[in-house]
Amino acid sequence: MRVRAARALVVAAAALVLTGCGAGSPPTVTPTPSSTPTGGPTATGAGDPTAGDPTATEPTAAPSTGAGSATPPPDREPPPRPTEAAPSTAGDLGQDDLPREVLGFTAEEREPAEGEYVPNGTWTHAVDAEQAAWEAAPRCGAEAPEEDVPTAALAATYLDGRGRPGNGLLMSFDDEDAARGYAGAYRGLLLGCPHEGEAPLVTEPLAEEEQWYAGRRGYGPERWSELVVQNDDRVLLLIVNDDGAADVQQLRGLAEELAG
Repeated sequence: MRVRAARALVVAAAALVLTGCGAGSPPTVTPTPSSTPTGGPTATGAGDPTAGDPTATEPTAAPSTGAGSATPPPDREPPPRPTEAAPSTAGDLGQDDLPREVLGFTAEEREPAEGEYVPNGTWTHAVDAEQAAWEAAPRCGAEAPEEDVPTAALAATYLDGRGRPGNGLLMSFDDEDAARGYAGAYRGLLLGCPHEGEAPLVTEPLAEEEQWYAGRRGYGPERWSELVVQNDDRVLLLIVNDDGAADVQQLRGLAEELAG
């Protein structure tokens, strides 16, 4: 989803959902990693998890997915901090369009790690669609392709029994082609990241089909499990700080369910 100093894409950061290698978010939904991602698509994001946490320290921040990133890439100014709570819906997107359980993480309101949103009493909040989609994308130092812009975006926050964060970022687009274009570009960025070593952001692709991608991200010592799912004119980014505990079968099963 980019990691919001997540401690903070998570997001994403997140996200799912959620920047170590660049920008990227749950999926806070605005994903970008920092040492510790902010509470996990974005993502939702959520983006890259914050290095250290794709969003929650208390709990640890998760990446904006996504889902949010801890720090936006240098070529774009960060948006001003919101002063009012965002609605719990965005366009035609609502809580019923998002999963309430993600790999052992439950939909739950979570305090923002860096004031990136004002709590509204629920586990979802509307975010600026263009900004969230941009922040969620992991870049790993590579120039991101031109992205399709969503018409609406809804971020979601998750927690597990240990207080670890997760992020979701659900985006709707003008049509199925636009959604497919964004998801394809996003997956391409993930595949272009280092798959091993000590880079700020490391990705581990595990499985993928035409409509979805499943893998893990590493931000320093932390491991996040993530999904990128395209269903009709929507794209969902999910990322959870589970230390990479979800296996391929679990990720595949959830991805296929969400892809319809």
